[in-house]
Amino acid sequence: MRSFKILVVDDFEDFRRFVCLLLQQRPGFQIAEASDGLEAVQRAKELEPDLILLDIGLPNLNGIEVARRVGKLVPSAKILFLSQESSPDVVREALSLGAQAYVLKLQVHSDLLPAIEAVLGGERFVSSSLEFSDPDPTFDNRHKRLAFVSPLKLEKSFRQILSFSEEMEARGLRPGSKVLSFETVSPPPEVTGALRLAPSEQVIQLQRVRMADSFPMGVESSFLWARPFPDLLRKFNPGTSLYRALADVYGMQVDAADEVAEVGVATSLEAQLLQINEGSPIFKFSRISYIHGGQQVEYVESYYRGDRYKIVHRLR
Repeated sequence: MRSFKILVVDDFEDFRRFVCLLLQQRPGFQIAEASDGLEAVQRAKELEPDLILLDIGLPNLNGIEVARRVGKLVPSAKILFLSQESSPDVVREALSLGAQAYVLKLQVHSDLLPAIEAVLGGERFVSSSLEFSDPDPTFDNRHKRLAFVSPLKLEKSFRQILSFSEEMEARGLRPGSKVLSFETVSPPPEVTGALRLAPSEQVIQLQRVRMADSFPMGVESSFLWARPFPDLLRKFNPGTSLYRALADVYGMQVDAADEVAEVGVATSLEAQLLQINEGSPIFKFSRISYIHGGQQVEYVESYYRGDRYKIVHRLR
């Protein structure tokens, strides 16, 4: 069996290691790594790999420029872009440089190995959720195939309580948040009722766009009973995991939740935040979270992209 040298280039170490674990499932792959653009060019020159898995958002030198330089230094190396960038213009530019494949990071579980097989077999591969026109007018489908696959959907399980950060990390993705608001407010009536609060109580409102590898997945509005968590506005970084902070800072673990899922369509604002079309299908979740002893402490309303999630529930 022929051996192939593969160079994995990504600045996020956890994701890079996850990709290497996927590659190790196939015999005959010799794997090397690089963490920034300049290192990638140098390693490609030294190793002369058969294939380079290349992120676009790299420090020191972006992936597009890396591809240009490597194309001149090691013209035999095939390039597979592995990125969260889904803009048609970016995909078109990447493929116009001679790259043989473009895989979205959110689809790495389902797409990466088939994409590598296609590229090493002389074919091209693009994740199916990407919309673009092929930049190569000489591409002949009679001899080579532009492959498409169904996009990966992440499982939203009701069997265990995980924070968004824990869910994404478990899938090899980098969690992140764009904070929309983080303040103490008087609770709306539905929050007062859900948490059984007295009229004088206040809540901490945290609204965030939740990201996976910088890709918007959902929008969450969390209302946390303020009294058990004094100085949370000062002690908590709203860009990180709220549940971890409650456990680490206040010693309170969320250990039960009642969650309801509904199907809806995205409003203009929701579509803008999630980078989808207005009217696209979304999941709407509402949740009441409890700490030990059954005390309600949080009410959450959230909506998530219908093209990125599926609901999983085990019946007994």
